[in-house]
Amino acid sequence: MKQDSLLRSTTLFSLATLASRILGLLRDACIAAYVPKAWQDIFWAGFKIPSTFRQLFAEGALSAAFIPLLARVRENDGENKAREVGFAVFYLLAFAVIAVVIAAILLTPWFVPVILNDLRSIPDRVYLPAPGLSLTEFTLPLEIQTGWRVEAGVLATQIMFPFLFFVALSAWSMGVLNTYRIFFMPALASAFFNLSLIVACFTGARWYSGNSLMWFLGGAVIVGGLFQYAAQIPDAWKIRYFPPRWVSPFHPQVKTFLRMLAPSAFGLAIYQVNALITQTYFAAKYGEGGISTIQYAFRLIQFPLGVVGVALATASFPRIAQHIAQQRREDATRTLTHVCKYLMLLMIPAAVGLMVLGRDIVGAIYDHGEFHRNGWLDLTYAITVTYCMGLFSYSIVRVLVQTFQAHHDFHTPVKLGMFTVVVNITLCAVFVRYFDIWSLGLASAIASTIQGALLLLLLKRKMAALSLRPLLSFLLRVLTATAGMALCCFLFLTLCPFAGGTLITYSLRVGIGMSIGLAAYSAMGWFLFREELKKVMRLE
Repeated sequence: MKQDSLLRSTTLFSLATLASRILGLLRDACIAAYVPKAWQDIFWAGFKIPSTFRQLFAEGALSAAFIPLLARVRENDGENKAREVGFAVFYLLAFAVIAVVIAAILLTPWFVPVILNDLRSIPDRVYLPAPGLSLTEFTLPLEIQTGWRVEAGVLATQIMFPFLFFVALSAWSMGVLNTYRIFFMPALASAFFNLSLIVACFTGARWYSGNSLMWFLGGAVIVGGLFQYAAQIPDAWKIRYFPPRWVSPFHPQVKTFLRMLAPSAFGLAIYQVNALITQTYFAAKYGEGGISTIQYAFRLIQFPLGVVGVALATASFPRIAQHIAQQRREDATRTLTHVCKYLMLLMIPAAVGLMVLGRDIVGAIYDHGEFHRNGWLDLTYAITVTYCMGLFSYSIVRVLVQTFQAHHDFHTPVKLGMFTVVVNITLCAVFVRYFDIWSLGLASAIASTIQGALLLLLLKRKMAALSLRPLLSFLLRVLTATAGMALCCFLFLTLCPFAGGTLITYSLRVGIGMSIGLAAYSAMGWFLFREELKKVMRLE
């Protein structure tokens, strides 16, 4: 089974995700550098709202319900029945998303102003020529101060919402291909979306401004969603899932799919509303740049989270679901234990390394053009540090939630998700009164850590063979090696003969610091967890 090992599947997914995440960072860097400061918050707010629906109706909820169902039908009823179910879900999804897009576009003028109510970042005073050509100061009414931003946010959201349709089809295709253990192209597909925005940023920011720029970037978002789906068509063709043959969306198995989807979608709705509130509503309270800086910091932690955390979760989910469907409980527990150890082995040093080297990383990626003129470097770094505190939790929560779903238990993750959201929003509401915007990342990290711990404890009731003692022992060894790595990186930055400030110096400090940290972590890991390190190196 070496050719189909967990880490080999993960590596294929990781390589594709790595390319996509690099382009995602470049996309955000282009927006930070080329889009005028006043319009960055507008763009990200307009993009986040349909992205919330994307996770709800497409990628997250769909995969959680669709992959276990398709795997079970393939196992019990064969390929032809599986295709019938797949096509029925395709048309159900297509019709449902079209209805959501139309309704959202019509309702946008009502719900966007609520989200953007605190974007009061333009000057509240202007200077107008008075008699004698002198300048006289006037205070603008509050509705004028905020009105243009709300109007622009509504327009940006309406323009970008149709991309939900294409990304939903892309998510369906990804679910099918992942069920057949095809991971590379589905993970790479989002790279085409990022490329579309990068090109639009380079061209549109030079030719357009204001609402015209939002139209241009919004069109690039839609085209990128189309490319993201089209990239997966060749693989879907090979396994005879393209073109989608007509099957009624009222197929009997669709009822099972909806029963599985409902609690998952509800759980994701809670999570996505939580993300929208914390990263948009609360971030907007900090004035101009609040939404943008938290987006840039969150994008940085998405890099290791996607390359390692999401990759392991995506590659392991069909495997765990299949083991449980075949009543091979010990194999499912063994796979989950391996995934947890791999996440500790890779995500904890990634989080600490990002904390130590983070200022130079932020500088190398973002500190150009508009971002540099806005002076957002230290603020974005501070937010990144607090997000890093929950990086391991974010990754393991996804794996644990999917394991519950593989057991067809969708209610437990939803209940814990609701509790976590209450904790997070409560912390944000308190922190926003007393601390700077970095506290929003800290609230998220605390809430996610609580959620991960509770999920793991409750999962032990379903998987009797799951032992926490070996995981805790391994965690202590990883923390020891990570502390040594952090010390080496800190000493290097302290003694480094050149300071950051330019792309070259930022990059040199990051490159040398990462090399020293990797060497130190590997050396200590060879003594503390040699066998696990060997498995990672051999991709077993």
